[in-house]
Amino acid sequence: MSLGAHLLKEFGPFFCFQREQKSKQCYNENIMANQKQGSIISGIFWMFLISILLFWLPGFGPLIAGIVGGKKAGSLVNAAIAVFLPAIVLGICLFVFTSALTGAPIIGFVAGTGSFILVISNVGPLLIGAIIGGILD
Repeated sequence: MSLGAHLLKEFGPFFCFQREQKSKQCYNENIMANQKQGSIISGIFWMFLISILLFWLPGFGPLIAGIVGGKKAGSLVNAAIAVFLPAIVLGICLFVFTSALTGAPIIGFVAGTGSFILVISNVGPLLIGAIIGGILD
């Protein structure tokens, strides 16, 4: 954070009036100081990457991945979406592909449900970490 943005955050509009009469520049600095950077896609990417790299830590790997991904997502709501969206999409894809490969929707449903439960079992620590990361941001 630049010095101007930090002073603007501390002293608000009074600092802008004292510093310069250019209200447009002051307004832009105020927007830049209060704007949170982050997206759901970056949260999903970092959660996936760190989960893969820390697979050997059963409880703490997804927790760390959730904290980093939640911080990268930018807010608590974006972090929660970044946790659940891949799990839901993966469960649906597994159901569709197993149904197509077996030719029987019932077998595809059973296999897809089992895979979905395995994916959801990883969501618990990931969600807790994402909540912490979303609050930290």
